Amino acid sequence: MQKFKFNTKIFKQFAITADIIFESNNGNEAFERFTEEGPFALLPFSDNAMNMVWCLDEREKKVYSSLNDGELISLIQNKFGWKLGKICSVNNIAFYDLKRETIKNFFLIEYLISEVLQIRCIPLQDKVLT
Repeated sequence: MQKFKFNTKIFKQFAITADIIFESNNGNEAFERFTEEGPFALLPFSDNAMNMVWCLDEREKKVYSSLNDGELISLIQNKFGWKLGKICSVNNIAFYDLKRETIKNFFLIEYLISEVLQIRCIPLQDKVLT
């Protein structure tokens, strides 16, 4: 079987992800800001909770990874503002280096997807309708 050939591009950025609890309900609304460093996004996952993805220059990683929760909350509050009120807590903080991987041999992928779909799809005539 042919192996996948990947093209990898390393970005000079990293992402901070975290779960953030605000004092106000988010109304199931997502937010995104485009900053000089990169995008900053908040995605709702419950009434007062949002998932954050914040992309920054890789040279800042040591600074941000050494912040305590209070310092990080202050930075996030300043970046996002007060639209959802005060940030009550930040949990599950993680840091990821950013890279993009693409696959060179597309024909193989299409074939693989086609084979998987054929295995998973059940023709209607094989179903018993009641």
